Parts: sequence; C-alpha cells; structure tokens
Amino acid sequence: MLESEYEGAAKAYADATVELNRRVDQGTSWSGNERNNLFLNLGNSAESKSIPNFVDASALTGFDFPDDSRGLASIDWDFDGDLDFITTNRTAPRVRILENHAGARTGSFVLLKLVGSGGVNRDAIGSRVDLTLETEDGGEAVLVRSLHGGQGFISQSSAWLHFGIPKGAKIVRAEVRWPGGQREEFAGCEPGRHFLMNCGSGQAQPWDAPVVRIPKVDPAPVTPEEATVTAILERRVPLPAIPYIALNGEGESREIDSKLERPLVLNLWATWCVPCLAELRGMAEQAELFQSAGVDVLALCVDVAAGGDAGELEKARKILADAGFPFDAGIAAEKTIELLHIVHNTVFVRPEKLPVPTTLLIDTSGRIASIYRGAIEPADLLPAIAALQGSADDWTKFATPFDGRWAHGPDTIYYSGIAKELLDRGWNAEAERFVVEHRESLEADGQKYAELLMLMGTQLLERNAQARGLEMLEIAVEVGPDLPAARNNLAVALLQAGRSDDAVPHLVAAIALDPHFAEPAVNLARVRLAQGKSSEALRLADAVLADSYQGGAIRVKAQVHLARNEPAEVLTAFQTIVENEPNEPTAWLNLGKLQLQLGNAGLAMHSFERAQQLDPGNSEVKEWMERIVQGNRLPGGQ
Repeated sequence: MLESEYEGAAKAYADATVELNRRVDQGTSWSGNERNNLFLNLGNSAESKSIPNFVDASALTGFDFPDDSRGLASIDWDFDGDLDFITTNRTAPRVRILENHAGARTGSFVLLKLVGSGGVNRDAIGSRVDLTLETEDGGEAVLVRSLHGGQGFISQSSAWLHFGIPKGAKIVRAEVRWPGGQREEFAGCEPGRHFLMNCGSGQAQPWDAPVVRIPKVDPAPVTPEEATVTAILERRVPLPAIPYIALNGEGESREIDSKLERPLVLNLWATWCVPCLAELRGMAEQAELFQSAGVDVLALCVDVAAGGDAGELEKARKILADAGFPFDAGIAAEKTIELLHIVHNTVFVRPEKLPVPTTLLIDTSGRIASIYRGAIEPADLLPAIAALQGSADDWTKFATPFDGRWAHGPDTIYYSGIAKELLDRGWNAEAERFVVEHRESLEADGQKYAELLMLMGTQLLERNAQARGLEMLEIAVEVGPDLPAARNNLAVALLQAGRSDDAVPHLVAAIALDPHFAEPAVNLARVRLAQGKSSEALRLADAVLADSYQGGAIRVKAQVHLARNEPAEVLTAFQTIVENEPNEPTAWLNLGKLQLQLGNAGLAMHSFERAQQLDPGNSEVKEWMERIVQGNRLPGGQ
C-alpha cells in the first residue's frame, strides 16, 4: 500500500511539473503579472526619526515594467556618479539596462574599489567601509557599505562601493575593515571621484573613469507591426517534411523535404498583408541577387485554403503576377502551418503564431538556419546565405559574432521534442520519417534521441508494424548503446521475430548496464529455459527475486521446477504468486490445479472459488470445480 501511495504521489508530482512547464512556456506569469516596483527613501518620518519614509516612485521613474523579472544588479555603468540598474527577466526582453538620468551633482558621490592582498581575498569580499563625513552644518555622519559576494536573487552588483555625499559635506576619514578583522585607514579620499584601495597601502589611489559615449537613439517608436525579429540558429533546426499545394501549373501536391538541391528561402505571406505584398515585389525586383547567390525561393500563401474557392486562388495568382514574382509559389496545405508552428515554437520559448510576413532560410538538409519574423529586405539575407554555403565554422562564426569564450556553451535545445509533438498529435508517419531522415542532426540530443526512438519502436511493435519497429529500436541502440531499456526492447522485438540468438547479446548487455533492471534478466531466463539451460534460468530468476518480487521471475522459477518434476518447489512458487498477486484469477487457477494434482482437493476447491470470485465468467474455473463435485467425494479422503 505504501508503495502504491508513493507511486501515485510521484506521478501526480510529475504531471504537475509537466503542466507547470507548459504554462511557463506559454508565458504565464509566476508573479501574478505584477509590475516592477521602485521605492524612494525620503529619510526618517516626521513622527518618528527612526522610521524611514518611502514613496512609490515606480511609474515616475519608468521602472514599472510588466516584465516577469528575476535578478537585479546596481552598477554605475556609465561612470557618471549615480547608480544604474540591470534586470534579468524570465520573459522577453531577457535583459534590461536602466540608465539613471537623474544626473549626479558635482561632488555628490565617491566610488571605492577594494583590492585584497596577503591574507585578504583578491576581491575583498566580506570587507566593510566606514566613511566619516563632516556635514555642511559642522555635524558628523558615518556612511557604511559592505562588499558582498552576491546580492538579492541570483544577482551580483558591481564591486565598486557607491557612497552618496550630501551637499557641502567633506570626507574626514575612510576606514576599511578587511575580512580577517584588521582595520586600515586610508588617506586621500575626496568627493566626486573613483578610488582604488589596495590592502596595506593606506593611501586611496585615484582612478580615472573612461568616457562612455552612448549612441543616440531615434526617439520615434517602432510599432510591433514594423519590427522584425531575426533568429540566427547556431545549431540548425530540422524540419519535418512540409507539404504545400503548387500555385503554378495544375496545383499538384508538393513538399519541402530533407534533400534539397540548393538552399531555400521560404516566404510566408497573406493576400491581405500590405508589408507582404511589398516584400514580394522587392524579391521580384532583386531576383538576380537570389539567382547569383545560388538559392531557390518559394512563396507560400497562408490565407487561401487548399481546394478552396477558385476566386481566392485566382486572387493569389494575380497578386504574384502583378508583383512580377518569378519564383515558385504555393498555398499552405492542411498541416503546413501547424508543422511550421511546431518547429518555430521549439526555437522561440513562448509559443505563438507565426506572423506574416515570415521568411525562413533552409539549408540543403531541410534544416532551418535562420528565421526572420517581419518584413526584410532581400539584400539582408545575403550574409546568411553566404555563411550557409561555406564551412561549418563559417556558419558558427556568423551565428555567434563575438570575440569571446563560452563559459559552458549555448543552452542546448533538444530537437527530438519535435517528433514527440508529432506523436502527441497522432502524426505517427510524419514522426517516424522525421527521426530517420534527420538522424545526423538529432544524434546531438544524445540519450533523449535514443529514448524517443525506443518509444516509437515500441509503439510500432504494439501496432504490429514489426519491421519498422525493429528498425527504430536498432537505431536507438546504435545511438544509445548504454541505454538498458533500448537494449531490452530491441531484444524483445528480435525474440518476437524468432531471432533469439541475436536477442541474447542485447539482454546480456542490458543486465551488465543495470544489474537491478529486472525485465532483461527475466527475458534472458525465459530464453535459457527454452534452450534447456534450466540452471542458468533459475540463477537469473533468483537474482531478480533477491532484489524484490517480480511476477515474471517467479513464474520462470515455477516452470523450471515443473520441468524438473519438483512439485514441492512448484507449490511454493505458486503460493508466492498468489500472496503477491491476490487479485490475479489465473494465479489462483494454476494453484488450484497443482493442489488437485497433489491430492489436496479441499485446498484446490478454495483456490478455484477465489478464482471464480475474481473472474465469474471463467468457464475453465467452473469446469474444474464441477470435476471435483461430480466425483461424489473429494480426493484425499476429505
């Protein structure tokens, strides 16, 4: 009971996690769509000098973005003496730099950078600075700042300690308490500058901040309809076969598959979309650019239904003709847009519909190399096309154009999830074709790809598609040779095909990979029993049962003892089965047969009665019970 309760709780947790991740992917806020807040400290309240007085300045400062924000760091990134902020967000934009335009008054700040040495860590984490001021009215004030290794949630602010200096105040003393407890006073600090404080020097060293020139930004806002979002994919995403209906000629069915003669520029447009029409005209005018670049172009109209109104089809043809569009054209088939959405939403975290116009650059292996959501000039595609036709290094450099070094590499997107989505929609044939045709691309997913192939192969076997299922499982083992479940499932498929000799090595390998994995051990025990190797079959079954009860293992054990004519051991095995599977009618039926064979008719009748309770319509149970009663006496003198 405890085990089943635990399993139920684990399943509920897993289901909840899947649902939570689904909602996160759809952009659901974890914070109830709360806006960011900024509170301004106005000093102590008039009523009580010890209680600070804060005012909500979120809207006034422009800080109240609706972002689902996480991290917050403060830094004087433009070196003008006031603190700016950097926020990181779960939703886009992922990073915001919020420049403080309040403007620092001359002499209204001092920034100090501590440098440890000797027994003090280089970054001086754990240090504290006490800055003593003489105020304009002759009083004294002490400002305190500490240097922390991390501030707030997954954030680290600047290592420069920022002090705001009141008007007319002077710095009369600067003392550092280093992490070891030693105190050191520094001379030379004055307002309005940056200083380095090297441990043991006792003298603040002036540091000249670089001049930061922020480029002027066109104040004219860009509307979402005008904006173009470009995604250059360092790891190209494989496409399932994309069907469409040709607009040129007789309207035959065609598809974009994984074997293209030349790279393809795929443009999605609609008859009502004004930017789309302008883009089509631009492509027509720049046709020589595409031809000299060695790419094909295909324009798919997405708002005209396949097999729909003839007038709508003619309207689409006329638009293309008026634009002088010289390339291939078609209309979206029933699954075209859904398939593109599945792939698109693998790259873009928050699922959403593709806008029009959208342009996809597809390589000769049927993989998307770049996505342009919004209108684009034909010439803007040329750098990507050139890089695509170069080496793999050329594309990597184009996709990641920075001089730097990855700390851990870009996050991996598992493209095997595309096939899983196809399976969830019942598009099994499309999924099977996808995982085979794009094997080279999907192998980068490692075990996830192997697990997917194993799942698909097993499902094919259940649908009696033996040859196809066997093919999938063989690829799964090639891709994931260390995946015990794939080895076992392939072995089962081989056994079903009558190839026990081919199955045995995979069962042996699965057991070696995971000695506590019961299924391959039981399957191998069955093979050995069929081969007449009863001792090895018994050893395998006992090894499984030493870990925990397993129905297949105890049944193999019963068969071994039955073949050896060891009724007492068989009886013990059957009793173990009904103890662990009390609601299994076949187990009670078999126990009853054995009891009757041993002359225990009363115990046999009890077993048959229990089997009948569990399966009232079982004619075999009824026949055995009648056989005992019609004998007019119970064998064994009872």
